[in-house]
Order: sequence, then C-alpha cells, then structure tokens
Amino acid sequence: MKRSTERHIMGFWADVEQITKEKEAAKALKNATKQYNYTVSKTLKIEGGQVTAGKHTFPVTGVTAALEAGLTQQGRVTATRLVAGTLAFGEAGTIAGGMAKKNTTNLYVVFTHPDGTQTTGEARAKDEGKVRQFVDTVNAASAAL
Repeated sequence: MKRSTERHIMGFWADVEQITKEKEAAKALKNATKQYNYTVSKTLKIEGGQVTAGKHTFPVTGVTAALEAGLTQQGRVTATRLVAGTLAFGEAGTIAGGMAKKNTTNLYVVFTHPDGTQTTGEARAKDEGKVRQFVDTVNAASAAL
C-alpha cells in the first residue's frame, strides 16, 4: 500500500511539473508575440500571433507578406474574383469577376501561406509608412514564431 501511495504522489508531482512547464511555455509565447503586435486599421493587423486581413484571420507562422500598390494590381485577375463572380452569377459572373478591378489608389498586402494560397489585405495609400512597417512586422514574426 505504501509503494502505491508513493507512486501516486510522484505521479501527481510529475503532472504538476508538466502543467507548470506548459504554463511557462504559453507565457513565453504570449510575451514573444506581444513584440509583434501592430495595427494599421481594424481590418489589417497582427496581434497575438494572428494576422487579420479583411474578414480573414490566420496564424502568422510560415506566412510571408508583400506590399503591392494598387497600380500593380490593376491588370491582375485573381482566382478569388473569378470564383466569386462564378458563384454569384454563373458563367456570366466569371467574366464579370475577371473584369473587376481593385481600387488603384489603395495599397494591398499579399499574404502567401505555407501551402501556397494567398490572402490579400487592403489599406489606404496615405498609410503607406504604417503598411510597410506592418509588412516588416509580419515577416519578422513569421520567421521568429
């Protein structure tokens, strides 16, 4: 009986030690992600290791961000616009979605995910300095976390 009690107590302390290590790791991650918090607007920010771009929120790990001016986006037809047009209006929508252009006075942050998919965030051109800092912050966080 004495040995089983000793094993039980030892197991209890091992569990406590594991929980303590997990809490410390979670706290370290939280502190690490704090240094990478940056907000351009409500719809373009990084906080707590999560990137928000429009209605999309995703983990920063493995993501690369690149800044594109609206003028470079003008001639580019994206699969998102084609699919959205098709879903909304069928075959005619595919053509309309392909013809849709983004606002050329805005800046766009293109996020490339580890699986190769892309998400685009939009910001006002007058916030270019903040957007450039945001892109740098996302890329640094992705490499560090």
